[in-house]
Amino acid sequence: MKKTIVVILLSAVTNVLAVTAQVTKSPHKFGNPTNEELAMTTYEGDPEATAVVLSETTDTRYTIINDAFSVVTDVKTCIKILKDEGKDFANVSIVYFNSGKGYQYKEEISNVKATAYNLVGGKVEKTKMNNDLVFREQIDNNHKVVKFTIPKVEVGTVIEYQYQKTSDSDTYIDTWYAQHAIPTAFCRYDLLIPEYFHFNVDLTGHELDKMSQERKASGNNFVLNGQRLDCEGTTYTFTGVNLSALKGDDYIWNLTDVCNKVRAEFTSFVIPGYINKQFTTTWERIDDLLMKDDDFGGRIRRSNPLKKEMTDAGIFGIQDVNERILACFKLLNSKYKWNGNYRLWGRAVRDIEKDGGGSNADLNFILINMLRDAQLDAFPMVMSSRQNGTLLLAHPTLNSLNTFVVGIAPNDTTLLFIDTSAPSGALNVVPSSLLTNSARIIGAKSKLPVEWVNLLEASRGRTVSQIQATLANDGTLSGEVTRRYQNNDVLVPRSAFRQVEDSAAAINKMAETMGISISQYSMEGKENNDTQLSETFSFTKQCDTVNDLIYLHLGKLLPLTESPFKADTRSIPVEFSYAKNLNVSVSVTLPEGYVVEELPKPAIVNYEGGDIVFSMKCRAAGPMLSLQVRFDRKRQFFLPAEYGQLKEAYDTIANQTNSTIVIKKAQ
Repeated sequence: MKKTIVVILLSAVTNVLAVTAQVTKSPHKFGNPTNEELAMTTYEGDPEATAVVLSETTDTRYTIINDAFSVVTDVKTCIKILKDEGKDFANVSIVYFNSGKGYQYKEEISNVKATAYNLVGGKVEKTKMNNDLVFREQIDNNHKVVKFTIPKVEVGTVIEYQYQKTSDSDTYIDTWYAQHAIPTAFCRYDLLIPEYFHFNVDLTGHELDKMSQERKASGNNFVLNGQRLDCEGTTYTFTGVNLSALKGDDYIWNLTDVCNKVRAEFTSFVIPGYINKQFTTTWERIDDLLMKDDDFGGRIRRSNPLKKEMTDAGIFGIQDVNERILACFKLLNSKYKWNGNYRLWGRAVRDIEKDGGGSNADLNFILINMLRDAQLDAFPMVMSSRQNGTLLLAHPTLNSLNTFVVGIAPNDTTLLFIDTSAPSGALNVVPSSLLTNSARIIGAKSKLPVEWVNLLEASRGRTVSQIQATLANDGTLSGEVTRRYQNNDVLVPRSAFRQVEDSAAAINKMAETMGISISQYSMEGKENNDTQLSETFSFTKQCDTVNDLIYLHLGKLLPLTESPFKADTRSIPVEFSYAKNLNVSVSVTLPEGYVVEELPKPAIVNYEGGDIVFSMKCRAAGPMLSLQVRFDRKRQFFLPAEYGQLKEAYDTIANQTNSTIVIKKAQ
């Protein structure tokens, strides 16, 4: 899979933090890579790096275009390719906001240039990228992308590229991100703001000891409406050296939320005697823009394309509200398929029918129309998905939103939600990526007491397992497992079976993962859209034997037998999908003439007064062995400072559940 450097606007939480002074001048000269840079084979700061950003400079300033203030940003990036995988960083995508609908602002990308430098026979070979290798595409209604691939890139190549971004918004400045998926040797951000514009400028991140910041007065002059304006200004300079690569895992949703970055938040615009413009953009204004948009609010006002099918299915006569909602949801899923994309704007129904499906927005708008015809108050709940980054409620921008789920209000005090990207889902059960803490209700007819909803608070998974097994004297463990899944946990087995061509493939994969053989598998609720699911299967597992000893190791029949946290330290937070509860009961009948020689000692984990609770108890009585495992994690977010304790807790749990019970033949 190709790696692509993506330059994209994302929102992030900001706070004012102090930093330590560092180097302020780039050691790399653009257009003139040194022999040392070309000969470099590894980066000292990260010997495993496939590439390194040698230097990146960003210069943002104000100018006058068409008698109006605009923001211009020049970006220059230099990257050294160190390994074969690093060549993919020559594929560059620059995403920018360009809707053509008059929303807030519009951006343009120009002056795209790129060059590859190679050391050939002791001499520098310079290859410039032709303009015909630069492509522009429309991503969605409001975003475009400039794509290009730098030619003649091999291991050892130094690549440089630059571009200019122009924004007609005088009140919005892009967040600057100092870090990338590869390490950064040097970066600098120069931001010049005229005295007319008032911003709160903040630097945040998890490697602030590698950053410096400087602020100084600067002169400015503009010609506005034929009049020369001479004014003072402020230049902010932020510099980073030897910054780490942003390396994600299954326990962080969006790395830009935690990377070193600078955010400028607009407060007011004042030219004495001419203009006094306060910050007036509100979420209510965003609501209004969306509801007036033909591809958002207009989609809600369209007619229901499945009204006849709803009538034929008798949906309008279903009295129970939840059943009526799920009947609409099932009918929609039987008609159209989700294409794997999350979007904010919807397409025409004819295009969806032509493709046989569409994005979650395409299908969600149809579902809203169906539910409204079914006499239910249905509406969008817009958000920034967890992969898209944290939504800053104090800084309303349309650009920060990227999708929505369907909200339903049966009355003024009850709120339900569902999303068509999870055909296996249920009411209040949506994919983890949509479990944001800030979903905004738009267009509800009910008088709900809130505008913002924390979907993460409503999410929780629970799995209860019962294992009845018999151990033979040759070490063969055989028995039956029954698992009952509830709430968000139902998505795991349902999705596993939907993603394979036949059930046998899913069963074989599960058996391989657990290290057992499975037979007589059955599942109840696989095709349902409720919050309950159960599975039952018979299994066999071979345990180790030595002379008269049997080493009973339940392995992956138990949960949490391996800690996901291997590193000794962590500089970024840990984010779980949702609150989790597990309960496993095991009963094993021992072979005749055998007794328990050694049991794991009882273990209890109680992290931070109940945020994570674990217990495992083993008991032997005659020919019966019983084991009880309980796990409850109530919190989803843990700071880097808590990582040591969190890792210790999970290591303790894994050591306990992975322990071996020794069975011996009685004398």
